[in-house]
Amino acid sequence: MLVLTGDHRREYEIIADEIAKRTGAHRDVVAGMAHLVPDTGGPFNARLGTFLDHGE
Repeated sequence: MLVLTGDHRREYEIIADEIAKRTGAHRDVVAGMAHLVPDTGGPFNARLGTFLDHGE
């Protein structure tokens, strides 16, 4: 599992950190488009690609 956030609201970061901690998920931040992390385009695609390619 991969938990991504956009680093625009501290409370979302805290929640995402806790989800990752409790589930063992990988955790990362892709900033630039607030809540619309996939809309960052290249940075989102690169992070997701790394996650999928390496079976993280």
